[in-house]
Amino acid sequence: MKSKESARKPTERNRQGDGFKKRWGLQLRMTLSYVGVSVATALLIELLGLAIFYFVILRLPFMEQNTLNTAQHIARIYALEAAVRANGGNLDPRSTFQPGQPSSLALPGADSTESVPYTATRSSSPQTIPIALLIAPNGQVLASSYPALYPASTGVARLLPDQAQFIRGALAGKAGNTVANTAQGRLPSVVQPVLNGENKPIGAIYIQMPPVYNANFFSLVTFWLFTALFWLVLIVPIGAIFGVLTTRSMVRRLHRLVKATGQFAGGDYSQRVAATKRDEIGQLEQQFNTMAQQLVESIAQQKSLVEQHTRQEERARIEQELRTAQLIQLSRHGCRPGDGQHPQHAARRGAGNGLARRGPGAGQRSALRRYSRKDVCHLLLRDPRSGRWQAPLCQRGARSPVPPAYGFGVRAARDRHAPRLDAWHAL
Repeated sequence: MKSKESARKPTERNRQGDGFKKRWGLQLRMTLSYVGVSVATALLIELLGLAIFYFVILRLPFMEQNTLNTAQHIARIYALEAAVRANGGNLDPRSTFQPGQPSSLALPGADSTESVPYTATRSSSPQTIPIALLIAPNGQVLASSYPALYPASTGVARLLPDQAQFIRGALAGKAGNTVANTAQGRLPSVVQPVLNGENKPIGAIYIQMPPVYNANFFSLVTFWLFTALFWLVLIVPIGAIFGVLTTRSMVRRLHRLVKATGQFAGGDYSQRVAATKRDEIGQLEQQFNTMAQQLVESIAQQKSLVEQHTRQEERARIEQELRTAQLIQLSRHGCRPGDGQHPQHAARRGAGNGLARRGPGAGQRSALRRYSRKDVCHLLLRDPRSGRWQAPLCQRGARSPVPPAYGFGVRAARDRHAPRLDAWHAL
């Protein structure tokens, strides 16, 4: 008993452990799916917004005008700084806008939105970064924010042949802006004259901005990366909590249904599940209850049919034994093999004659007196369950006359067959 109980306890613990693992495994997968869907949805929305911004908003006219306004603002700041450094005279070719960088054009301490970054090496394309040039009245470059590509003491007509006419107008004192169509997109450019104290042009500032798409798109991509990281950090714990709370009830109901089906398969047909909600799991619970009830009713009906069939077989067996005994008795009484008469007809005729001559019961007593003790035993003392004869009651004489055997056989038959006859009459 101890070994069985000890073996049963680990089995129950293992089942509980397996159910716990299955439950949390399903809940973990569903929670991760919630988190993944939440993160994917957030990133998809951001990508959709980025695509709308790039393909729709950036192509609107106000975006191009906004870029030109930014370039004009930067050009005015550089022009004022150059005029201050000229101190009412001509621009100094050795003047630098960034200490330590000769012939550079960058405002010290200026805000990034109001200045052009200094590019020391020729690693970036001029179409992706802004460019600022300080141009002398003779058309040569005095200072550059990108000296590797636009070096000082070089004619601007050779460096920028398409904008040469445009720059000559600024050297004459006329500010302007233009947007050139290039392979990378629409390239905005601005020129601003540098004026002395008498409002005469002593030079010009040339500002070239990246294409509208590139300038705004790169800034937007940077912003998108930061926002995506922020949403990722924010959505993961929120999605995990939401997933656990959402799947908890569902997984609990599924676990209860699995437990009920397991016990039902083990033979406990009284198991039912409470259908609390009208969702898919609730329909599954209701169908399980219906199936269990139908199965219980089918089992009960099958048991009833088996019992009825057993009673019918027992009744037929008893009737057959009684009929066989009657045929043996009648055949010995009034019918012999080969006399051309059916045993039952002869038996009925003989029995009728005997009853007519001797009165009620005389024919049966006369027939029984003709039997030997062995015949009476074979007729009345056969075991219905084993089919074997009750030999201990039949070990005396073989074919002796039966007046004494009559009482013996009748009493033995009555004592032996009384339960069987009572059962037959009860059927």
